Amino acid sequence: MSDQVPELNGAQPAQQTQSAPPFGNAYAQQPYPYRAPTRPPLSKKAKRGTVWAGAVGFNLLTIGFYLVVVPLIAAMFGAFFSLMAKEILRSGRGSGAGAEGISDFFDSLDVGLLVLLGVAAVLIGLAIMWAGLFVSKSILSSHGVHRPWPVTWAGVGIAVAAFWMLGWIPTVIGQFVSFLVLAGGTDTVVGFSIGGGVVVLGTLIGNAAIGWLSWWWMAHVLRASESAPLTNTTVSGTAITDSAVADTALAKEI
Repeated sequence: MSDQVPELNGAQPAQQTQSAPPFGNAYAQQPYPYRAPTRPPLSKKAKRGTVWAGAVGFNLLTIGFYLVVVPLIAAMFGAFFSLMAKEILRSGRGSGAGAEGISDFFDSLDVGLLVLLGVAAVLIGLAIMWAGLFVSKSILSSHGVHRPWPVTWAGVGIAVAAFWMLGWIPTVIGQFVSFLVLAGGTDTVVGFSIGGGVVVLGTLIGNAAIGWLSWWWMAHVLRASESAPLTNTTVSGTAITDSAVADTALAKEI
């Protein structure tokens, strides 16, 4: 009898093997739990910085702006009325008495000196405006405010918009005070001087408040998150200053 190899009918059951996913187990326990970046509130030191930076910076910007704009507006109005008076006298229309007086007034002015003073005022105003920007940046930096230059420029934009909406309030209050003082029988010069002082003081106080709130708002919006670069992070006795390296070291340690 010859040994016969039994013929296997049907396919052998395939061996089931379990292979790992090509990129590892997606549901494996992470070395440390994920924590979304948070943005802590401004510190007390940073808040103090926004108060001084906004109050001082915006007042300097406003003073410089007036020094730039007022001479330019005065020059435009002076040239307009001078040309109008000369044109009336040249055409011979009307009595011309008022036009002659206006023309004589402008002819009596030293135009060269006025131009020199106007240019000096404009240059000084521009210097004060730049000083306001750099003072703001310096104050914010010294108080630990994140991104001091963007905070300064954004605060300027917000403060200018608020000033154009609210800047009329000190003027109205000053006029009302002048009216009350003059109604009491005070001398006209004294009454208007008191009203003017109220306008100046109210403008300074109002600009300080507008600048403070605008700078604080922008510092709050642009404040740093906790995922910003760390300083003096210690892992296993080693100081680490880079946030990415610190996160990696902490994960390995856990």
